Amino acid sequence: MNHPYKLTLAFSSMGNRLLSLLPLIDKLKNCAQVEILVIVQEGTEQHKKSVENFSGIKFIWSGTIGLSRSRNLALETARGDYVWMLDDDVDIPIDHISLLLSEIDQHSLEADIIRVRVGCTENPQELYKRYSKITDIRKLHLLKMNSIELIVRRDFVQQSGVRFNQNIGLGTAFPGNEEAHFLIDAMDMGAKFLIIDRVYVYHSCCEGGRRKAESNAIMEIRGATASRFSWLGIPLIVYWGSRYLLKEKRISVVFSLLKGYCRGYKGYK
Repeated sequence: MNHPYKLTLAFSSMGNRLLSLLPLIDKLKNCAQVEILVIVQEGTEQHKKSVENFSGIKFIWSGTIGLSRSRNLALETARGDYVWMLDDDVDIPIDHISLLLSEIDQHSLEADIIRVRVGCTENPQELYKRYSKITDIRKLHLLKMNSIELIVRRDFVQQSGVRFNQNIGLGTAFPGNEEAHFLIDAMDMGAKFLIIDRVYVYHSCCEGGRRKAESNAIMEIRGATASRFSWLGIPLIVYWGSRYLLKEKRISVVFSLLKGYCRGYKGYK
């Protein structure tokens, strides 16, 4: 069945950040073949009034909290062939949309999940993350991917049933690694991955725009992520433990990693 849109831009936002997202929505609202979907958590009647003039944009007012819940709601509601999962603090130049649609046209038969690049809003020549050149995606590669880099084929998630784990991710007791588990589940279901080494979206790269400290809860769910690699998870525990022990100067990060690894990922579902 043909879908009414080629691409859905699925923004996850909180009510108190909605106003800062609206200028980007206004800029992109007339892009052809594009649906704009905004999942708003903790929205108020005042927030709803602020978007009354945005005809053609689909706002979903969610009573639940959590980034994974928001992502899942977007995947279940979107009508585009592909769904790009975005945050409310990104920027997308309008001409990048047509370039991306051309890429999707070219690769639609070979990609269930597309990873694009993210640039820095402060300096467009800089990258949000630096990746080595890869052509064959392995499970370890999935650990470095960020959700705003991901564009997912809607038919794949509908047919496979792959969803974000709503017990983890921002807004839960274990605020991290939700995208890694989504991607591992997708790989286990036979997803075809495509890497496009081109920047299509921009995000702040300042230290204040990214998580500074790794909480024990984040380290615990990271340990659970390592458990999905069986015995190969031990080198991950050693690497993460030594890295963050030096950075955070807290032995508790190591104990949290081990706790998550021993409990296993199934203990967080």
